Parts: sequence; C-alpha cells; structure tokens
Amino acid sequence: MKPFLVKGDADREAAFERLLSGSAAFQRAERRFSLVWGVMLLAECVARVAGAYTLPVDTMVWLGTVVMIGTMAVTAVVSGGVAVGPMAEMIADELKAESGPAPADVPSLVAAR
Repeated sequence: MKPFLVKGDADREAAFERLLSGSAAFQRAERRFSLVWGVMLLAECVARVAGAYTLPVDTMVWLGTVVMIGTMAVTAVVSGGVAVGPMAEMIADELKAESGPAPADVPSLVAAR
C-alpha cells in the first residue's frame, strides 16, 4: 500500500512516515486495510477448502481461479474505500500543512495584519 500512496515522491513518503508514527487516525486506517485483506483472504481460503471437499476436481480447477480473482477485486475496492482513500487524503492534508498557506492566501494574510 505504501508504494501506491507515496508514488515514489520523497515528500509524500516523509508525510507517510510522519503520519504513521504520530497519527492515531492514520494508524487505524492502516490496521483497517490489513484487517480487510486478512479477513477476505481467510474467507477465500475457507471457500477453497470447502469447494475441494464438496465439488468435483475439474470444477475446482477453474473455480479456484474465479474465486481468487473475485476476492482480489472485491478486497481492492473495499479496502480502497475504507482505508486507502482516507489515508491518501491524510497524506495530502499533511503535505498542505507542511508547505504552509497557498500563495493565493498570502496577500490576504498580509492585508489582515
């Protein structure tokens, strides 16, 4: 997940590390991501074992691939919604906070003084 979120950018990676070490919300989102993948892959394994004992071998040969692809697709969508999206927003907010006010905001801040 980290390479997907930081995209090779050193500033984004630094923000990721800061949030990982200091933000409880970011840590919860990372745990949610891991939990979603862990539960879904465990369910996929249980489905494969159940299928191996209840379905014919030639059916399980192709169905195993279908189950894995379906599990990966559903898990990617769910984990993206519950963890990756919010984590990306937190990284973007961290980068904005680190860089200070946007250049368009500087004249209004000076005029306010």
